[in-house]
Order: sequence, then C-alpha cells, then structure tokens
Amino acid sequence: LPENVRGLLKLAGLPFVEELDFANMRPVKLSTIHDNLREEIQDVLHEAPLRVAPERTIGIYILAEHSSTKMPTARTVLLRGMGNAWLEQELEWERQDTARGERRPKPVVSGVLYTGDDPWEEPPQLAEQLRLPTGIAEYVPSFRMFYVDPARLPEQVLSLSDEPFAWLLSLFKVAKAPREVFLTAFRGVLERLSTLPHRLARQQKRLALIADVMAYHRRPPAERETISGIISDITPRLPALEEVNVVAQTIVEYYLEQGLQQGRRGRRLPAQAGL
Repeated sequence: LPENVRGLLKLAGLPFVEELDFANMRPVKLSTIHDNLREEIQDVLHEAPLRVAPERTIGIYILAEHSSTKMPTARTVLLRGMGNAWLEQELEWERQDTARGERRPKPVVSGVLYTGDDPWEEPPQLAEQLRLPTGIAEYVPSFRMFYVDPARLPEQVLSLSDEPFAWLLSLFKVAKAPREVFLTAFRGVLERLSTLPHRLARQQKRLALIADVMAYHRRPPAERETISGIISDITPRLPALEEVNVVAQTIVEYYLEQGLQQGRRGRRLPAQAGL
C-alpha cells in the first residue's frame, strides 16, 4: 500500500520523501516475472509521481527479506530488480509505440526491508565484493541503496512516529522477548491501529494481517490462542468492511485457508502479507 511504502521510506531517512505524491502511487506488475513465481517473490515495485512535476515518476524497488540470516547478495538482487523495472518501461514503450525521441527512462531507487535475526550489514559495492583493481572497478555498476532493519531502529523512532507502518515494525524489536512483553506490545499495536480513521481501513487490515502472520512465525505455538483472542477482542473496533474481515480469523484458520505449504517451506512471511 502507498501508505506503508511512505512509512518505510521515512524510516529509511530518504531526503526526497516529501517530494513524492503517494496519493497517486501505483504498484507495477512486472511482466518479466512469470505468474507462477509471483507468490515466491518478496520484492515490490511502485511508481510515484513527483509533486512538482506529475508527468515524471520515480520507481521504488523494495526487497522484503524475512529470512533469519543476512543476505550478502542483496545488492545484486536490487540491481536485477532495477534492470527489470527499466525493461518493463522499454516493453511499455513498444506496446504504446512511443516515439524514440520521447522515451525518457525513469529513475529507480531501491532498498531492503530486513526482518531477520542477525544484525543487518549493508553489502559492499559490487567492485569491492569482487575485489577488483581500480582500473576495472570504475566500470562496474555502483549505486546507493536504502535499508530498514526494525530491530536496530531506536524505540522512540518507532513509537513516536506518525506512520502506522512504523508501529507495526516495533513488534519486530520484541519478536524474541518474554511472553508478557510481546503480548503487551502486540495488543498495543492493534489498539493503536484501531484508532485510525475509516479512510485508512485498507491499511488497518493489511498491517493487522502482517502482525498476525508475524506472530505466527516468530512466537511459540503455545501463545497462538492468546494472540487469536487479542485479535478477536480488537477486530470489532475496526471498520466493518468485507475486505477487513479476514483480520477476525484466527491464525490457524488463516493458514489453513492459504495453504500450509507456505509455512512449511521456510520462515518467510507469505507474499499476501506484503507491503
């Protein structure tokens, strides 16, 4: 959702966030990715217009990495994603028969939302990874990436933020905490989400669902009944929209509906619970 992407970019400290028109941001479905693979791919591409020049857009490529280990190949994965974004633009030009002189490539920024257990370390530039001499290194692609590791963000940044996405990420700071600490934080996040205005109902639903799925993956099975009870207690306060009702399901019911195979394949959040 645009609201969640905005919250992520703010947490990443990008200086140009306020220059983007998130109200008119749209997700981009890459035709270069086969439909059968989409639920296995954890990356997201959005396009956002510039406020001062709506005809110009910026691509925002986000890799959501939920594995329990660091990802040293993140920079090459991001580079491939940016390449796919530009290839998609080329294909769109061809479909619309855009004149060569009117084809202006859009800039693409990219980064990582990391929720693994190990501290995040930004991968070196490709030339450094390959240990290339200076004469060769200057010809290898180099770019600046952003990243957000919620477990390492200061508590005040998450708790005092006006971005609901930051409230959700605060749960990852207590993912391994004692039972009462986590359950208190979990209830607090859902209570806070329940205060959002009706116009943000879709964001409420998405964030509550991610919190639900996160708890399923990160907390002991013995806590699931209590977590489901918290969700059932707070759900009536959320807008009574059909698309929000999935939050009222227990964790077990949700996973039975979506298919247990995803949970068995690894410790990753399913694509349905993405940004």
